[in-house]
Order: sequence, then structure tokens, then C-alpha cells
Amino acid sequence: EQPTVSGKEVSDAEYNDFIDKGKVSEERLKDIAGKVKNQEPLSDREKEIFTDNTSEINKIIAEQPDVSETVDESAEIAKADEDFLNKKTELETKKNQEIKKVSKPNLVLEEIEDDAFLGPKNRVSNIQKHDKIKKDFEQLKQVLDCIYG
Repeated sequence: EQPTVSGKEVSDAEYNDFIDKGKVSEERLKDIAGKVKNQEPLSDREKEIFTDNTSEINKIIAEQPDVSETVDESAEIAKADEDFLNKKTELETKKNQEIKKVSKPNLVLEEIEDDAFLGPKNRVSNIQKHDKIKKDFEQLKQVLDCIYG
């Protein structure tokens, strides 16, 4: 099992493995690749390892995602989410304002005699009651359409 090397100096044992056997852990190569990519200084031992493993370290660098691109994408996604939530809030506010504009119908049940409603002597009164009920129904329908859409 390899010791964790990320951010640590190359130990004597690790350096001797490199000098004597040419062995370098994958984690050390990735650590050096990260430093090279971020233009951080390398220790003398890291420079030797880099010189001997340049192509492998360059391959690691090429495979790593560009952090600035990832940050840009994350920022774009966050901005899109914010824009979406702002638009949603704006539309909900407008919807609620429109619902408030619709007058609430004053629905009152009136008990009437059958013959009074249907009788010829009250025909004008019956038409007015019918028109009022129809108007109240239309207003109620508008409110329900706004709410349940």
C-alpha cells in the first residue's frame, strides 16, 4: 500500500525507490502533474522525477479537466437556476395579482316560489335574476380557471 504523497515532499524512501528501481507512485505523478499544471514550483527531487517521467506526467495533465472550464460551467448553471427561480417567482406574483383582480362573485341563494320565477307577471324580474346568476357563474369560472388553470 502506497503512502499518501499529495502535497508532501518526496521522502528518502520514495526517492531511493525512484533512483534505485525507477519506481514512482501514480499518486506522486498526479501530484507533480497538478503542480506543473498550476505552475507551482517543484522541489529538486520532484524535478528529477518530472524529467524522467515527462511524457507520463503530460498525459495526466491532458486527461485532467480544466478547472476554469468547470468553474465557468458551474457559474452558468447557477445563473440559469437563479434566472429560472426569478422568472418563476415573477410569474407566480403576476398570477396572484391577476387572481386578486377578478372580483369575487357575491353568490347568495335566494328561496323563490316556483310560480314567482316562472310566472308571466314577473318575466322581467326573472330575466334579471337569470342574467345575474349567469354573470356570477362566469366570474366564479374565471377565478377557478386562474387558480386551477
